[in-house]
Amino acid sequence: MGAGKAYNEEDFVEGLGQLGIQAHAPAYENRKRRDWAGERNPQREGYAISQRKRKLIERCFGWMKTVGMQRKTRFRGLRRVNWMFLLCSAAQNLIRMCRLTELKAAV
Repeated sequence: MGAGKAYNEEDFVEGLGQLGIQAHAPAYENRKRRDWAGERNPQREGYAISQRKRKLIERCFGWMKTVGMQRKTRFRGLRRVNWMFLLCSAAQNLIRMCRLTELKAAV
């Protein structure tokens, strides 16, 4: 399971291990904190794949924050915030689908 470096904590990594799931969380740069996900993790093929996929997901959330106005909600209440998030997600998916079909047509 790919995750951000904030998830490289004992409870999270051991909980996934009990479920039989390998945690792919990058280590902290300053080495003052323990690397719970393991030193061998970056050398595995699955780790590299999950980090590439993670970048794709982060790009989606980055788009939602900047273009989709999701950095700070303009609504109150769970229903309205959820509606705005779903609307933004749908808009992003439509834009991605248009770009994919353009790429496919060009090939």
